[in-house]
Amino acid sequence: MEEEMVEVRNSNNAKAPSGVNSRTLIALHPALFKDDSISEGGMMKAKGEVLKQQALLCGRPPNISCRVETFGRICQTFDERRKSWVTDMGFGGLLHFVSDMHLPRQLAYWIMTRIGPINKSFVGMDGRVFWFSKNQVRWIFGLPNGSRCVPSNKTMTPEVRSKVEKMLFKYGRTWLTKSCRRTGREYTSVGIPVTSELLERLECHFEPDEEEDFKLLFLLVALQMVLCPTQSPRLASDLLPALSCAMDCAEYNWCELVLEKLMESVANFGKRFYATGFANGCGGCAFFAVIYYLDRLDREPVKWNVYPRVQVWSMKLITEASKDDRFSSGDYGKLGLVDVAYGERHSRQARDTEGPPSTVLYQDVLSLPSLVHTRRDRRQSTVGYARGKRKVVP
Repeated sequence: MEEEMVEVRNSNNAKAPSGVNSRTLIALHPALFKDDSISEGGMMKAKGEVLKQQALLCGRPPNISCRVETFGRICQTFDERRKSWVTDMGFGGLLHFVSDMHLPRQLAYWIMTRIGPINKSFVGMDGRVFWFSKNQVRWIFGLPNGSRCVPSNKTMTPEVRSKVEKMLFKYGRTWLTKSCRRTGREYTSVGIPVTSELLERLECHFEPDEEEDFKLLFLLVALQMVLCPTQSPRLASDLLPALSCAMDCAEYNWCELVLEKLMESVANFGKRFYATGFANGCGGCAFFAVIYYLDRLDREPVKWNVYPRVQVWSMKLITEASKDDRFSSGDYGKLGLVDVAYGERHSRQARDTEGPPSTVLYQDVLSLPSLVHTRRDRRQSTVGYARGKRKVVP
């Protein structure tokens, strides 16, 4: 991710922090995420007032657009046929979302302030660095980690482009967008919004010959609501080519896509947060970041050997862990973190084996003459004999 200068605008009418106006420029660079003294956002982190500042200046909860509650409710309406189709896609892990699940938005917002998108890392309260990888997305959601890259606007073939045009014709809408440079110029944009009608269709009955329609709609909703959400109700335009993979999803690397889109969203979030000390919200798969964080809290692990991780973290457990980790000031990070890796034994569990193996080395040591003791030798090591009389050695 290249270093760049960013213009940050305060989209609401709240008063910006002292010394920072609505057009502050900030350079996005690695030191920004390590040294809390060089930015407004860093100073909020150092004071432990990240959430207090956001509430004060925004006047509402953070806009973290990862709609796991709605997505879980939809998944719970699927019959066996639709569940089988989702499993065929390699997305069966997402069926573990339940209807009462929702994203803890304040925790998610706080976590975003600790993520360094340039080197894909999370910085703990004590300064320790924990790294992100696409494999963690697979352990948490069970998504395919195939060998093929998900097509994008830059890599799509004429065949993929043709599929995108057909999808836009069937599900797309147009709208006018005004220029952000205050020139008054308007642009016509085309995209696919996730509307209530589209969600209702996904919950309806599908015949066996409607498999492709269902998989396309499911992939669209999964990307827009959970895996790669933006702060818009529409699917990101650069994700339209990804919908062409609906019938052979298992062959593609969705884990890398999810992680990359999260880091892009956190980078945009950081440009605003570090300049002014607050941001309205953040896109990207915030639920992945939340589970990643909760699994590393220095507390008793939750069913550590069960995967994907999304199936073990109920709303009750998320609430309990979040409450334990929260300071009285409102920010999180009270418990601290431990370094763990999915697929390995948890660091809070003893890692010793059953014992040293029986090897030739131990047998050789026991056979040394100086270590071979007879019964008489053992008696004389503790009892001395003098003229047939027993003498106790002090």
